[in-house]
Amino acid sequence: MAKLTNKDWCDLMNRIHSGRSCLTLEAQKYDLSLDELIAMGDKAHTGGNAEREKEWNQTKRESSKRDKQIARPRKSCKKSKPTTDSPTIVSAPAPIIDTSFLGKMHHKKEQIEKELFSREQRLYSAEEILENKKKDLESAKKALSEAEAAVEEAEKIRKGLKRKVEEKERELNKLEIEIRKNMVYLVSPLYTGELPEYGIFISTTEMEGVLVQEVPADYIPEDNIEGVFLFKEVSDYKAAKVFVGLVFMYEVEGENFELIVGDKRVDALIKMLI
Repeated sequence: MAKLTNKDWCDLMNRIHSGRSCLTLEAQKYDLSLDELIAMGDKAHTGGNAEREKEWNQTKRESSKRDKQIARPRKSCKKSKPTTDSPTIVSAPAPIIDTSFLGKMHHKKEQIEKELFSREQRLYSAEEILENKKKDLESAKKALSEAEAAVEEAEKIRKGLKRKVEEKERELNKLEIEIRKNMVYLVSPLYTGELPEYGIFISTTEMEGVLVQEVPADYIPEDNIEGVFLFKEVSDYKAAKVFVGLVFMYEVEGENFELIVGDKRVDALIKMLI
């Protein structure tokens, strides 16, 4: 069975569209029956490109009448013998055919068919590229959807971890406050600044918000001339010396504490006597 190429189909349909042929004649040309040719055309032009299918259906419709005319048997006409009285028939001269014009038209037709075939090929290529781009677009959409889902999942994890961090921060802050509340601060009797927000504040003299603790004489250092000269007022020196005894007592007993002094003279006396 003959196998028609894409160009064969294009030429066949062009001949039928121009009225120069029909499917019956085309089937005879390729040594096929009309049904075989139509079946081959249906297989080649359906289920794929919509434009090609539409053109093939149009071809079958345009060929239908001419196929029926060729298939219809012609009535035979017997010629009667001429009588002696019949007039003599004089044949008209054959028409003059401009072969150069027909040649030009055939050449132009071939050029148009070639251009049509080329453009069809380019159309098929463009449609194939379009289909591939559509597939690429679908793949990109799928990848984007997966990426968005991954981002959403990561955001959920981040929020969960953030809540846990915030819980630990609150727990740590609460613990630090408890530690500060129980932190012992030894406050110099000469200190005039502000005290921390939390803590246990102890000194040797009465101060607002500060506990007074007496220092046993064993912990109070003896007078030191150099220490006396640090202060202009003897009362300040004595108060500072007792405070030094408080610091010494806490160190001896191994207590945890921090100093709040704010006075270079008291700092110097502590370094001098302890």
